[in-house]
Amino acid sequence: MNIEIVPCKQKELPYQVFLEVEDERYLTQAYELSKLFTDCSNENRIIDFEQAKAQIKAEPGLAIIATLNVELNKQYQALSMLTSDIAGQLTAQDSFGIFDKQRLQTIVAHAFCDLDKQKDQPWFGYLETETNQGNHAHYQYNFLVISQSDRTGPLMAVSLLSIEVEIENNSHSIFSQPHKPDALTIDSDKIDIKLKGLQAVRQLS
Repeated sequence: MNIEIVPCKQKELPYQVFLEVEDERYLTQAYELSKLFTDCSNENRIIDFEQAKAQIKAEPGLAIIATLNVELNKQYQALSMLTSDIAGQLTAQDSFGIFDKQRLQTIVAHAFCDLDKQKDQPWFGYLETETNQGNHAHYQYNFLVISQSDRTGPLMAVSLLSIEVEIENNSHSIFSQPHKPDALTIDSDKIDIKLKGLQAVRQLS
């Protein structure tokens, strides 16, 4: 069962939530875990991973099993190549590899699609300035994936991830474009990706 949680105005989460739960009996546990890092971001919507680690250590039964800090500095000819590369980096980690790569690639694509609709959401931090060389776009997308499946066994996995995107010399705004309104157009001279994350597990209950 794949569920994307719509943010609640009463208590906004600083990340987009995806529940990958095969057995409906564990949905309540997944919903509770989705609130774990509610207060682990600053006013600029930047996740404080040290605070997130402290939050995990303070929770009974939770244990950190993986952390992630990776940079990608490449030119990409297609959005699918970019999302595949990011998903590959995540699944290459032993612990993060509990995710299905194709499904993870679909989730990662949220960081590059419908940006105009996402720019005011609590999980999206955005900065764009003009430079002499062209547009310089810089934004961050945060998401939380909670997984329960045959791959996780008797555990539920909680993965907090942040994708920071910096684009040099982008000839178009990263927001809505008449010819391609729903996805980032990758025609920049350089795109830098920073991936940060951590994963924790808890016994199913």
